[in-house]
Amino acid sequence: MARPNARQRAARLRARQEAEFKRLERLALVWDPAYNKCRVSIHETGHCFLLWNQRAAGVLESTTVVPAVTTDGLTRSEWPWQLTRAQLTARLRVQLGGRCAEEIAFGGVSMGHGTPEAIWHVDGVFWKLCTLVRMAC
Repeated sequence: MARPNARQRAARLRARQEAEFKRLERLALVWDPAYNKCRVSIHETGHCFLLWNQRAAGVLESTTVVPAVTTDGLTRSEWPWQLTRAQLTARLRVQLGGRCAEEIAFGGVSMGHGTPEAIWHVDGVFWKLCTLVRMAC
């Protein structure tokens, strides 16, 4: 049996990727409520785990997976207004923890339950951290 050439391998890879995309698209359009609850629970668990295990991450106040108007779940924590470098890195880790937990639990695909405002907030913390590191050098 002859080995498939590069073009055939690329076509098969593309077909697999397209099938996975269509599966995720169907899931997003139909949206199973039980699947969403599971996904939101894993997402919020990621935030809680990192809040609990990092000393500089702040204080965990509460977590909910009850859908509200704009969110599917919420993890509340207390943060001071002025942050040290350790607190900034811990905050960035906590904010990305939900997405990482989803990617680990669901095979590398995150639906990204963050709103555009949440993504902007993570980006803002990242740039504060970069500015702080540049000033320290």
